[in-house]
Amino acid sequence: MNTLALCSLVTAGYLLFLSVCGLFLNLRSRSNQSFLLMCLYAFVWHLGTGFMLASRDPELAEQWYRFAYVGVVFIGPGIYFFTSALTDRVKRNRREILAAHLTAGLFALEGFIGRAAVDGVREYPWGFYPRYGSLGLLLIALFAILIFASFRTLLIGLRRTRSQAKKKQIRAVFYAFLAATPAALDFAPAFGVSTHTCGFFFIALFASIMFWSIYRYQLMNPSPESLAGKVFATIADVIITVDADGFIRLVNPKAGKLLGYGKEELLQQPFSILLDAQNREVFQACLQELATRKKDLESRVVSLSSKSGESVATSCNLSPILDWKGNVLGTVIACRDMRDIVKSKKIIQAQQEKLQDTEERYRALFDRSLFCVFVHDFEGNYLDANEAALGLLGYEKEDIPHLNIASMLTEDQLQEAAEALQDFLDKHGMLPRSRP
Repeated sequence: MNTLALCSLVTAGYLLFLSVCGLFLNLRSRSNQSFLLMCLYAFVWHLGTGFMLASRDPELAEQWYRFAYVGVVFIGPGIYFFTSALTDRVKRNRREILAAHLTAGLFALEGFIGRAAVDGVREYPWGFYPRYGSLGLLLIALFAILIFASFRTLLIGLRRTRSQAKKKQIRAVFYAFLAATPAALDFAPAFGVSTHTCGFFFIALFASIMFWSIYRYQLMNPSPESLAGKVFATIADVIITVDADGFIRLVNPKAGKLLGYGKEELLQQPFSILLDAQNREVFQACLQELATRKKDLESRVVSLSSKSGESVATSCNLSPILDWKGNVLGTVIACRDMRDIVKSKKIIQAQQEKLQDTEERYRALFDRSLFCVFVHDFEGNYLDANEAALGLLGYEKEDIPHLNIASMLTEDQLQEAAEALQDFLDKHGMLPRSRP
């Protein structure tokens, strides 16, 4: 096996490895899914090319390249799909993406059964290589159009995104395109130009930068699914999700901690194991009401049974999981330990008592003071005055909100008051809206 063949086959294996790793970074991400397709197209290209270069029989070499040709024609659509997914423009570009793949499919079909695209092979000192027919230049034109469209999509995404991390990711993809540019020279031998193929190196570099951009970006920008998982794990209430058959599908750490079960012990178990006979009837009634109303149920008292058999009184909210027809697929159950509710109420009550005590002390000092005490805002408007102030100046309580410092002071006194107020504000780091 010659060196070029070995390099192409190693590159094919590397591309397959990157495609799988990229997908498993986030199975639901459109960017990761499109990266998988793009790498698989490149994998087919280099796998077929590697075996073609390793072949000693021209007919066998031609058959291997017809296989590789499928990957070649789909590389352009795959790149365009990836850049559209990366910039969140798949919906906007879906017609063009579909048209590109359909066109590539026609080229691939002709490559299998015709000779307008692949018209045999040529023998070079380094091995056999395809001889493109009359459709060869048309394929190059299609590839150039899709690369141009991909560049344009990236530029639009770079201009419109506000995320700095996303901008860095798009720039990395630009660098990947620049790194892959020399790989286009691999088309030259197909038109009779005797140059060694080295596109495998630039394609591997291209895919590596693409993979790095996905990996790096997802570290800096967690997916909604991963963020939801972290939030789910930190919720202080018990959260349990059951399916339509009543089996537990998801629990948060609080559920295991409160009920004494391990992380995986509750999964796939019937929810009924957490209920005694009486509470099973209560919970069943809640499920029936939920199926009928298809709306959230709040503050339903249900006692859950811990692993040790202890009954834990909880206040539960139930939310239905509906399909597109409105059928109930499952239920999300959020339960709060009644002991926590009682504890919270006691804390709130204690804080209210402290606040009331503070208020009573303030009113006692304010009302019983022999000194005149006024309360005003930063604009000089009076808010309140004690009995001593009202008695001295002859005002009634209801007159106070209509008074201002300026109405009681001379110009000299008003200037001194303004300076004193400003000194107070500066000392305490406060900013008034305006001076009185």
